[in-house]
Amino acid sequence: MQLKYGGGGRIRTCEAEAADLQSAGFDRSPTPPYLSLILLLQMKDVNQKKLNKKIIKSFFKDSSFSNTKVIIFKELDSTNQYLMDLEIQNTDRLICAAEKQYKGRGRGNKTWESPNEENIYLSISLLTEKYTNLDGFSLMVGLTIRDCLEELYGINSKIKWPNDIYHENKKFCGILIETKPQKDKIKLVTGIGLNVFMDNNTNINQEWTSLKLINGNNVYDRNKIIGMATLKFFENLKLFEKHGFSFFKKRFNEHNYLKNKIVKTERYNNQYCKVLEVDSIGRMKVSVDKEIKHISSGELSLKVEE
Repeated sequence: MQLKYGGGGRIRTCEAEAADLQSAGFDRSPTPPYLSLILLLQMKDVNQKKLNKKIIKSFFKDSSFSNTKVIIFKELDSTNQYLMDLEIQNTDRLICAAEKQYKGRGRGNKTWESPNEENIYLSISLLTEKYTNLDGFSLMVGLTIRDCLEELYGINSKIKWPNDIYHENKKFCGILIETKPQKDKIKLVTGIGLNVFMDNNTNINQEWTSLKLINGNNVYDRNKIIGMATLKFFENLKLFEKHGFSFFKKRFNEHNYLKNKIVKTERYNNQYCKVLEVDSIGRMKVSVDKEIKHISSGELSLKVEE
């Protein structure tokens, strides 16, 4: 069927236009519907927003955040290491994120897989007094991230003492706390690695997942997650400084991944223990041979017995 155009212009068929385009090197072959669907699904991840300083900083409108600075790298050895090496001023609070890490690390110097533009590699640094009580600090951070993801995307996850976040027995977030003396203060660096879009990685030797694998229907925005998570971090930090971990104890135990599980620990000669709860200073309370024992996060990790 030919479509006529007004004004007496030349009438051309769609077939003729297609022939001209093909002769010029363009392929006008129709794309099969199933291929279009695949391309759209792929583009959803490929076109996810890159890390953006302006978007992240938009969460810090309060005047109390005037000394909060955001630094973004396309590639970096480690966001934690960068902030550990950087001397900061007393009132500075630095947020460092990278699209890729080539020496990302977790607790115990384990490698943290950090592929390009797939996940969140984030560190926050600030100065605190030398004798600040940090008991339970990493647990407060884990709770902060957990609550942020539930609020944004409805993800109901659990916190595995002392520093990981799990969904249905698979890890998708790790937290690394490091300190370093700086003059008469202590530099406190909080590292957060959060799997967002990653759906395949053969280098990880444990059960893992990502936000995309947990619920692929959500439209995840790494800038929004970083902005809200760091905002909540600073809000909870004020409460932590005022009340200590005891303020967060009840809420943490509501989402305590290890609660009521049987674990094995080197601390007590690889005996089987039943996890009870986390106490007001962040120690894990376990039952060993009908005795109540306390394990500090700096001592060891626990192996869950399936």
